[in-house]
Amino acid sequence: MKKSLLFIPDITGFTSFVNETEIRHSRHIVADLLELIIDSDELKLQVSEIEGDAILFYKFEQVPGFEKICKQAEKTFSLFHHYLQQYEYERICRCGACTTAINLSLKYIVHVGYIEQIKIKNHNKLHGKDVILAHRLLKNDVPENEYLLWTKKSFDNLKLADGMKVESLSTNYESYGDVEYQFISLKEMLDKQKSKIVLPTHQGKVKVSSSHVFDLDISYLYEMVTDFEKRLSWNRRVNEILTPEDEALIKSGNFHTCVIGNYRLNIESVGRIETNGEIIYAERLNDFKFFREALTFYIFRKKGKKTELTIENSFQLKKKWMSVFNIFIKKQFATNLAETFVELQALERK
Repeated sequence: MKKSLLFIPDITGFTSFVNETEIRHSRHIVADLLELIIDSDELKLQVSEIEGDAILFYKFEQVPGFEKICKQAEKTFSLFHHYLQQYEYERICRCGACTTAINLSLKYIVHVGYIEQIKIKNHNKLHGKDVILAHRLLKNDVPENEYLLWTKKSFDNLKLADGMKVESLSTNYESYGDVEYQFISLKEMLDKQKSKIVLPTHQGKVKVSSSHVFDLDISYLYEMVTDFEKRLSWNRRVNEILTPEDEALIKSGNFHTCVIGNYRLNIESVGRIETNGEIIYAERLNDFKFFREALTFYIFRKKGKKTELTIENSFQLKKKWMSVFNIFIKKQFATNLAETFVELQALERK
């Protein structure tokens, strides 16, 4: 057996979802975060296993000092919450997984003990009572959601940085008795600065808009418009919506290709702004034929149990002389809006 470091970052906070979209999105969010944790490693740790929402890291013999472990935890923690804050302000989706992702938390278990590897076919599995103890420590008496915990016996003559507030606890574990450990809260590390989405404006563009009140819940109508798979179920003019394989989550800055007849429109999801009772979602069509830019705003307003949807189209042509076509283009946009509302009204009858 070799004296080794066991290091377990554990993501917590997601509840159990039953909706297909929520299950799919929660899986992608956790996968992104687990990859982020692995990629942020500077201690040259080995990954033993990915266990649900946790990763079992280890390092044989050359155990890093406590200060280096703290710096690693701080770096990963900062990147973890930067991702969540960015996603909160860039996300388009309002499903349970996406709206609660900002509440996810990260904790660490650190233990130094003696372990060995057992080869099972092509996989090396860690073995030993210290591996079991490290996993038992995931359930402890720390009254925090985000912390760095280490067993007291793991580090001798521990020298802590000035101002580091350390608390000590012990928990009784079957077959191990009372295990003493210490922890520091990580909540003070949390970067409170958040990014903001700023939507473009119609300034300098020709604008066409129309509104309709639907006998539909605002969340349902928003999902039917912004979820591209669901949009295809009612928008008969669109043949296909293509999204990059690595962009499973819909957020600002993502592009999708809308196939309408022989045309392939490259459309950007610009962003979402949400206030009490109102949601604004914007898309941008860039550099298509004679358009320099075309914007579409979907404005959802809660009206009791109903929802008022306003769709605003605006465009700017590449050349000034093309303005002679403004009237024709406005008529085409108005026709498209009328057809869109007719198609959406069919959702009220389902």
